[in-house]
Amino acid sequence: MSILPKMAAEFSNSQAIAVKLIEQHPSAVFCTFATTADGKKIPYKKSGQGVARDTPADQLYSASEVLTMDAAPAGDYLGIVMQTPSMSSGAYLVCLDVDMKHSTGATNIAIKRMAEWVKQQDQLTEVSVSGRGRHVFLFVADEDLDKIKPKYKLGGGQEIEVFGLPTSPGKSVLLSGQKLNGKLSNETHDNLLSLLTMWGVIEQDNSNQPAEVPRPKPETPVYQPTLSSSTDDYSKAAAAIQFINPDSDYTTWIEIGQALHTAFGADGHQLWAGWSSKGSKYKSEQDIDTHWKSFHQGKGVSIGTLFHHAKLCGYSAPSRAEERKSAVEDFSTYIQAQQAQVASDQPTPTDQPAPYWKELTLDLTKLYPVEYLIDGFLAHSFSVTAGQPGVGKTTAMVSVCLIAAGFTLSDSPLKTESRRKILYVTEDANQVRQSLYAYIKYWNLDPTEVSNWFIVIESKRSKVPEILLLAENVIRHTTTERPFLIIDTSNATLEIDNENDNSEVGSYMAAIKQTIYTQLSTPIKIITHTAKTAQTNDDSALARGASAFTGDATLTAILFMDEEKNRFMRLIKTRYEPIHREISFQTHIHNEVVITRHGNMQDVQCITVIPYPTSESSRKQEAAQRIEDNKSLRVMDKCDTAAAFVQSIINEHPEGVVIRRGSNAPKDCRDYPNAYKLDWAEIYAAVPGSSKGDVKRAIGISIFRRFAPNPINNSWNILSQGGHHEG
Repeated sequence: MSILPKMAAEFSNSQAIAVKLIEQHPSAVFCTFATTADGKKIPYKKSGQGVARDTPADQLYSASEVLTMDAAPAGDYLGIVMQTPSMSSGAYLVCLDVDMKHSTGATNIAIKRMAEWVKQQDQLTEVSVSGRGRHVFLFVADEDLDKIKPKYKLGGGQEIEVFGLPTSPGKSVLLSGQKLNGKLSNETHDNLLSLLTMWGVIEQDNSNQPAEVPRPKPETPVYQPTLSSSTDDYSKAAAAIQFINPDSDYTTWIEIGQALHTAFGADGHQLWAGWSSKGSKYKSEQDIDTHWKSFHQGKGVSIGTLFHHAKLCGYSAPSRAEERKSAVEDFSTYIQAQQAQVASDQPTPTDQPAPYWKELTLDLTKLYPVEYLIDGFLAHSFSVTAGQPGVGKTTAMVSVCLIAAGFTLSDSPLKTESRRKILYVTEDANQVRQSLYAYIKYWNLDPTEVSNWFIVIESKRSKVPEILLLAENVIRHTTTERPFLIIDTSNATLEIDNENDNSEVGSYMAAIKQTIYTQLSTPIKIITHTAKTAQTNDDSALARGASAFTGDATLTAILFMDEEKNRFMRLIKTRYEPIHREISFQTHIHNEVVITRHGNMQDVQCITVIPYPTSESSRKQEAAQRIEDNKSLRVMDKCDTAAAFVQSIINEHPEGVVIRRGSNAPKDCRDYPNAYKLDWAEIYAAVPGSSKGDVKRAIGISIFRRFAPNPINNSWNILSQGGHHEG
C-alpha cells in the first residue's frame, strides 16, 4: 500500500467545502485524510492514523484550526468527523453518501429524483474523490430518525449511506471539494424519512429482501391497447418491450414502467403489467399498482429510454420502407374486404365504426366571421413570431397579450371582443414581472385583475410529452374562452438538439398543433429567433432553423425595428385577410429608485409599449419622408455653417466684403478696390460636404438671402454688415 503524495489543489478544494460547512455549523470537527494508489481512504487525527467514536476532541481539528490551515498535516484532504451525531438548533447535520463506483447499469431512478431535488433546493453537494459518487449535506429534523437505515441498497451496485445520525456508521467523510455546488442552509429542516420516501429510496431498498421466489402469474396478461392509445408509438413500444427481459435489474424495470407512464398514461400500465408478468420476479398485481402510483406524469424518463433498452437487447425499429410495405399489404387485404361487402349488395351495418378519415358536413349557406384575439389584427391561430435578439420580443408580446386579455392600454384603439386568460411560458419571468408592474403602475391597471388574467409559467427545455402537459394548465384556466398560450422562446422550452432538423422540429410543432391547438381549440403563439443573417430592420425575415417552424403554423409574424428604433409587428402568412396587417409600438421608458437588500439605492428601468394599428405603406411613406426631412436638415446645417463663415469674414473686414455674382464676372471690383473679395471656393472649403451641386445651390441662395447683397454692377455684390436671417 503506497500513500499518494500531497497535492496543494486537493487540499484547497477540500478546505473550500469545509468552509461552507463551518459557516452554518461552527461546532463541526474535522480530521485529515490520505488516499492510496488502490483507492483506500485513511483518516488521521493529530497524533496519527485512525479516527473512532472515542477519539478525544483535542485530537481532532476545530473550525478555527481548519480555517487557518495552509495544508493538511497528514494526507491531502480534510474530513468531517461524523462518528458522533452533531446538532444545531435541534437539527442533525447529515451527509448522504451516494455510492455508484460498483454500478453495473443506468442510474437508479431514486437517485435521479434525489439529484433533481438537490438541484432545485440548491443543497450543498460535491462529487466524491473517486468521481463515482456524491455527498449531499443537509440539516434534518429530529423526528422519525428511528426509522432511518444506515444504508439503502438500490440494486445494480448502487447505494445510499447515511452519516451523522445515532444509527449511522461510525465513520468520517472525506471532503473532496470536487464539482462543489449549492449551500448549506440552517433555516429549513427537512424530514429525512419523507425525503427518502419521496425520492423512492425506501421503496426500492432491497438490503433486507429475501431471494426472489416465483409468484403466480395472471392467466391472461392484459396489455392490448385501447382505442385512445392505438397509435404508432404505442404499437412500436408494444413490439420493442418484448425484446427486454422482464427479469432485468430493478432499476431497468422501474425505468420501463416510468417510460410507459410518461408516454401513455393509464394505457401504459396495461403494457407494463403484461410484460412484467412474464418474469420470474413478478409478485402480484398489487405490487405493480403500488409502483405505478408512485410515478409522476412527465417527470420521469421518456419513451426513448424503453427503446434504448430494447435496442441493447436486439430490437431494431422498422424502417420507413418496411412500414410502407406492411401498410401496402394491409391495405390490399382491407380493400378486398370492402369490395366484397359492396359486391354482396348487403346494406352497410348501422353499427359500423366511423372511418379513420372523418367526412365533414359543411354549412354552405352562410359566411363565418374571423375569430379574433385582437379585433382586426390577430386571429385565433397556431402562430410563430420571429425576431432578432434585442428587438424586444417579450416587451412587445406582453402588451399584445394584455389587450387579448381585455385590458385597455392608453389610447390604443386595439381591443378584443372576447377576453381570455394568458398562459405566458417565459425564459425570463423577472422581465415579464417588471413589465407587468410598469403597466399596472403607469397605465392604471388593477394588479389583482392582471394576476388573475395573466399567468406566468417558467420555461424549461422539455421533450414532447412534457410540452403536451401544458394542456393541464390550459384546461385549468379556461373561462368562456380557451386561454392564449405563449411559448417565449422555442429555444428555451423545446428540447431540440438540432434546430435545422425538420424531422426533429416537426415532431414538436405537429404534436402541439394536433393536440393543444386542435383538440383543445387553444390559440398558441411560439416566439423564436430570425435567421442569423437577418437584420433587426428586416420586415420579412424568416424564423431561424428548420422550415418546420413555420410550415405547420397557420399564422406567421415578424417583429422588427426601423432605422429610428421604432418597433413593429407584421403579419406575413395568414389564412384570413386582417384589417390591420401591421402594428407599431410606442415605447415608454419608466425609471424608479428601489432599495437593494443591502440598503443601497438603485435605479431600475421599466419599459412599456403601446400598440397602434399601422400599415406597411404608411410605414414606408413615413420612412421616405424622414429621409427627405433629414436631408433637408443636413442641407440647412451646411447653410448655417456657410453663413457663420461669411459673417466672420464680414466682421473681420469693416471696409466691406464683395462677392462675384457669377463665374464670368471680372476678377476685380473697381468700384470697391479696398473691399475684401470673397471667393465662393472659400465658402465651400469652410463647409464640409458641400461639394454636391444641390448643396452648392442651397448655400448660394442662403447667402444672398441672409446677407441682403446690394448689386454694385452686373458682376459684383457688396454684402450687408450683419446680414439678416430667414424667418
